[in-house]
Amino acid sequence: MPQGSAQDQTGDLAQAPQPSNNNASSPASGTTATVQSDRRASAIPATKLSGSLATGVFYLATSRAAAAAQSEAPNSATLTTDQEDYQPYTYVYITGTGFAPGEIVNMIVVQLSPNPASYEPWDVVADANGNFETSWYIFSEDLIGATMQVTGTGQTSGFSASATFTDAVPPKGVAPVSPPTGGFAIEGDLLSNTPTSCVLLPTPTPSPCPFAPNQGDWYPGPGGSGGNVLNNDATGTPVNSATTFHLVDAYSSATDDNFAGGDKVHDNPNTWNWTLNPVNNKLDMNNALIHVTKDPITGHTWIMVAGDRLNNNGDAYIDFEFLQNTLTTTPLVAGIGGFSSAGPNCGRTLNDFLLTIKLTNGGTVADFFVSRWEAATGNTSCNPATSYDYVDVTTPVITATPPAVFAAVNASTVTLPPGNLTAFGTNSYSAVNTFAEAAVDLTALLGSFDPCLTVGIKTIFIKTKTSQSPSANIVDFIVPQQLVPPLVIGPTVDAGPDQAKCKDPSGTTSFSLTGTAQPGTYPITSTTWSCVSGCTGVTISSPSTLSTGVTISAAPATVTLRLTVMDSGPCANHIRTDDVILTVNRVLASSSNTPILCHGGNSTVTVSASGGLTPYAGTGTFSHAAGTYSYTVTDAHSCTATTTGTISEPSALSASSSKTAILCRGGNSTVTVSATGG
Repeated sequence: MPQGSAQDQTGDLAQAPQPSNNNASSPASGTTATVQSDRRASAIPATKLSGSLATGVFYLATSRAAAAAQSEAPNSATLTTDQEDYQPYTYVYITGTGFAPGEIVNMIVVQLSPNPASYEPWDVVADANGNFETSWYIFSEDLIGATMQVTGTGQTSGFSASATFTDAVPPKGVAPVSPPTGGFAIEGDLLSNTPTSCVLLPTPTPSPCPFAPNQGDWYPGPGGSGGNVLNNDATGTPVNSATTFHLVDAYSSATDDNFAGGDKVHDNPNTWNWTLNPVNNKLDMNNALIHVTKDPITGHTWIMVAGDRLNNNGDAYIDFEFLQNTLTTTPLVAGIGGFSSAGPNCGRTLNDFLLTIKLTNGGTVADFFVSRWEAATGNTSCNPATSYDYVDVTTPVITATPPAVFAAVNASTVTLPPGNLTAFGTNSYSAVNTFAEAAVDLTALLGSFDPCLTVGIKTIFIKTKTSQSPSANIVDFIVPQQLVPPLVIGPTVDAGPDQAKCKDPSGTTSFSLTGTAQPGTYPITSTTWSCVSGCTGVTISSPSTLSTGVTISAAPATVTLRLTVMDSGPCANHIRTDDVILTVNRVLASSSNTPILCHGGNSTVTVSASGGLTPYAGTGTFSHAAGTYSYTVTDAHSCTATTTGTISEPSALSASSSKTAILCRGGNSTVTVSATGG
């Protein structure tokens, strides 16, 4: 046997029946959804061994790995996993290379810490190039927080190779956001300004401790300047209802809306039914909290979520489902209601996602999962259409640096502000593990899907379920929350709304523009305003800043300005643009008048308008005496123009007369009549 392998000291301990459908295949350069589905179909379930067999297999696996690592002889074999960290109900995709062509490779998975354990081995066959692919299915939650090792040993070559992977849990911490003031502390309580250290927190505690005075939270707390997103009132109303939501559900009630039974997480939502019934108390929700905010330094979008349950007498999972198309309930008919989803991909939309918080029976550590809606075989609720399913994608987010996820459950009694009785009718969560919260960097999350991706979330749907499996039963829910406008995640640019103004009397019309540029995974490197059309007489005061002034000297004018944003990434959309249209409206007024024929008479003034937008107000004919007149017309934009003129009239008419004398009786006088004026 080559020096690079370990001598088996346990006989046939490692020889397990080879599943007939677990044929080896050459590793692909990129694992497609179809290939992954094929590997899932042949996955080996994580079957834990016990007794002396477990001890022997553990020794065999670890000694093989150690011998291969310490050997100085050539050993071309390698073993890799597709991720470094996995969640329950996920697949570990394993790739082996450098083994002997066609040889049987014995595979063993063991748990190294915290509690050493071993799992049932299996065999795969290397292809003609000495390579293979196989998978191992984690179908339980026993491995949370564990470090695992997978070892492969060629039965002909004796080559061994190993790889390690983990199942980490998200830390407690402070999300670097504003609002609220001081960031958002995720430690399993509701009040700002607490805790100020990690002294009283249950293990594991972050190191260094992130908690300090004056940090923000859901509600205002005493003794500091930390901000809050819910008001200190009886019902916890949002400080800003556009970014914060406090959703309430009935509990311990025959009027509680919940799933009618048999519905699964991954079912097409259009097939779900709901009814009014009491809910099992470990899965019975009363409150769900959502707060959307930004990291003021990076511009990343973060979301804070929280939920509760009535009792901790078992495990529970709370889903926060983010949907790019609308999901609504339909009315009860004969006691049964339904759901209506506009999602085109089996009732959802590709790249919809789930954030799930797990509350463990009596535990003090939150677990957290991310699932992405992808094309995947096996979801029969999609038939006969293309199959889609929720696939676990937790690892890239939960292992990100800097942290992209914080999560916590209450490890002790959590109180609300005085007078607030929204915790199942009380002022506190007295039982541990009945309140959970998390903060998630949605920009980083979406970047882990695809750094070039941008999505708009229209609906958030909150529900409880019995396990993390995509086929788990779903139980309680809160009526889907519609987001208007949608929550946009990922790189985007907005030049702001179109604007229209009337021409300024000075001849130069001014506008103020405020654009927004949201980064994705890659930071923004430049923002530039430019004029695209109608540019005569246009001046941009600060073309390299998002907020700028613009002056337009022409009128009427229609000007198109473009905001161009560039980031440092390689994506096709790393240069993004958005246009805004500025309009300068101008209305013209004119008038004419008829002459006044007699002193003291009136003229008819005709007022007309042109330009601007009809209809006009203030046009028509008006009777006006002599003198100066002024008439103002207004168009449909409320732009005005004034026309003036002067009307003259004849002077007042006066008459005079003279006569000659009559010289003889019976003679005549000559009367001369004259007039002036007129």
